[in-house]
Amino acid sequence: MKSRYVAGNPYVGQRFERLLQEVSLGRGISEAENTAIQNMKRRIESERLKPSERNSNLKLGHGGLMDTEWLTQRLQLLHGSRLRALRVPNTLQALTALTGANLLDNASTDVLTVGYLLLSRTRNALWLTTGMSLDCLPDDAEKQRKVAELLGYADSKTLWNDLHSSMRETRRIFEQRFHD
Repeated sequence: MKSRYVAGNPYVGQRFERLLQEVSLGRGISEAENTAIQNMKRRIESERLKPSERNSNLKLGHGGLMDTEWLTQRLQLLHGSRLRALRVPNTLQALTALTGANLLDNASTDVLTVGYLLLSRTRNALWLTTGMSLDCLPDDAEKQRKVAELLGYADSKTLWNDLHSSMRETRRIFEQRFHD
């Protein structure tokens, strides 16, 4: 669903994108497939997410990047067969399309978009400041300070408060919409 043309013959790339969109979104999903998707998300959380990182893992944690991506893609799968505007590979574009189709309200889209961008920027800042791909803020205060500074925060506590607040709101929306 997220594949996109990046290099080579533009005509072939665009045709391939349309073909992949048709395969992944063209027929919709059955109730059994929808249930399987919901169960797969639960299983990933129970098997890959450490309980101690439930509220701090920027990718897999409650309200993390994956909550927004799973919710967005599930709604695309449910409605993409009848609404061609939902057939976009980018999560943020898909959120906008879901709002345009009245499948998400503006407030939810704003929360999900702001949260997704903050989490993405924080993960990127973690990589830039530590040289490692990390999904949780490090325990080291100096490393936390560097991440906060790179993101324009006065201190790491303010960044951490913003992250927690954003993740709580994202998880609330995810819980309301993912299992309906």
